[in-house]
Amino acid sequence: MEIHQLRCFLSVAREQHFGRAAASLHLTPSPVSRAVKALEAQLGTPLFERGYHTVRLTPAGQMLARGAEPLLEQFDDLQRRVAATAGGPASPLVVGGSPFAPPGMFDLLVEQIRSAGHDRTVDVDVSGWEDTLDRIARNEVDIALLSLPFDHPAVDFRAIVDLEMSVGLRANDPLAGRDAVTWEDLREHRLTIPRRTQHASTLNRIRDQVDHVGHRLVDEATGPDVILLAAHVRGNRGRFFLVLPPGMGGPWKVLDDPAFAVVPFRQDSPDFELCLAWNRRRYDTDTRLAALVDDVLRQWDVDRDRRLDGAAWL
Repeated sequence: MEIHQLRCFLSVAREQHFGRAAASLHLTPSPVSRAVKALEAQLGTPLFERGYHTVRLTPAGQMLARGAEPLLEQFDDLQRRVAATAGGPASPLVVGGSPFAPPGMFDLLVEQIRSAGHDRTVDVDVSGWEDTLDRIARNEVDIALLSLPFDHPAVDFRAIVDLEMSVGLRANDPLAGRDAVTWEDLREHRLTIPRRTQHASTLNRIRDQVDHVGHRLVDEATGPDVILLAAHVRGNRGRFFLVLPPGMGGPWKVLDDPAFAVVPFRQDSPDFELCLAWNRRRYDTDTRLAALVDDVLRQWDVDRDRRLDGAAWL
């Protein structure tokens, strides 16, 4: 039984799909399929019930998955500890996250890692939300800023900041000069917003908040690309989208354009929470990771009075 085979098997078990499992491992489906078939041949039993588009674990596969995941985590931890004992350069700390986490928050997290005395090189690696969860589970990401909600058995988290959203409008919109707006003020405006997804996500949570206040004029976009949302609003009168302040950096800087105005809500502002996330089992076995997580969470508490524009510390 080889480590590579177990990694492929566990990825297929999580994704319930060979193609998605291969993509998560940065491989093509063929080598993943070969690794799983070789493992099944060694064990003398099928590990998956294969359907047309999906696969499902057999009882033997379920037993192997329960035992293989902690074994792989112990193996990866042993590699890290042996490398550290060898006295070579420490591997970089990988800070992951989703595009929903503003760049300014990553800057603050890196600063807090430094303040806590962790002098290793820090790589910020922002990718898709679900991909980051799987990479935390595979120990490819040490710590991450993620938006809630999510549910992953390998990932633990603590909510740290609540971001309030504002209204992004054309600068010549009659509402652009207001100090604040209400949903009633926006009743005749069309909201441009990404459509719901099939998974629990920040987008779905925001859509739930919009549904709760009863706003009915909605144009759905195919994805959460802020630049495309802004272009739609800019090119059509009577539109708005939900935004973070330009000071958050990243794609929100599109709102620095004089063609746009940002107006806060007077009440019932949509919001989303950011959390600090890490591998649940690794935290219990890797003292360096546990120290990193604990130090950063302490630093968040110390910085509780330090505000970011549009953010409330939790």
